[in-house]
Amino acid sequence: INAEYMGSRCSQKAEERRAKEEEERAKLLADGSEEALAKLAEMEKNRKFTAEEACVVQKEKTVVSHASKPKIQYEAPSKENDGERLMQFRESKTLVELCDGYCRLTAMDDSEMYLLDHPEIMKEEAAGHILLTMLDLEMNGKTADMKQYCRQYLMLRNVMDLAKELPKSSDMREVVRPFFKQITEPEKTAQLNFETNQFASRIQERAVQKRKEEADRAENGEEEFVVEQTDMPEEEEGFVGGEDVDVD
Repeated sequence: INAEYMGSRCSQKAEERRAKEEEERAKLLADGSEEALAKLAEMEKNRKFTAEEACVVQKEKTVVSHASKPKIQYEAPSKENDGERLMQFRESKTLVELCDGYCRLTAMDDSEMYLLDHPEIMKEEAAGHILLTMLDLEMNGKTADMKQYCRQYLMLRNVMDLAKELPKSSDMREVVRPFFKQITEPEKTAQLNFETNQFASRIQERAVQKRKEEADRAENGEEEFVVEQTDMPEEEEGFVGGEDVDVD
């Protein structure tokens, strides 16, 4: 079955139904409230695909439905109230579930499609949540899960770094496919694996430090130390593709 045949199976009726769904999704995404995001998550959970609605050209990895989604523009990080924004993000069950769902993915194709479907997690608060979750996992002896989150974090971080180079009016998703096209190259995948292990080692070092800090505070009768994003190690910007990724 070639790409032209797959494309021809998209009936007008299916396209109209998908257009209505995307219009509703865009409204909920623009609303941004907890209730709207919860409804959006429920829509995604109950979403059913038919052969007509798939409309995927595998060779080019083109998905029709993404074209109608509202733009998601890069937001430069700000130190002002960053802790409060991170707290608000982590208090949103819907956003945390979306973020953790991405982190549990193991296939590159699934990660690519997830970011295209859920661009709302391509933000600094999501990256901060993943960092803190990685430390929590390591503190609880779940090293394998921590390394999985680490891999996904580095890919998300790199996509966001690439988005910085786009014109301000551009959609962040423009860099997703070019990034994943390159990251699946053997040498890039090997580099990702290396950097994942390196960064995971730094998380483990931080966990050792935190255990000591907690022990010292307990001994002195002090309050429990709350880990903030600024206490976490930072990765090297552009570790996988950086400026080498062509987004044109």
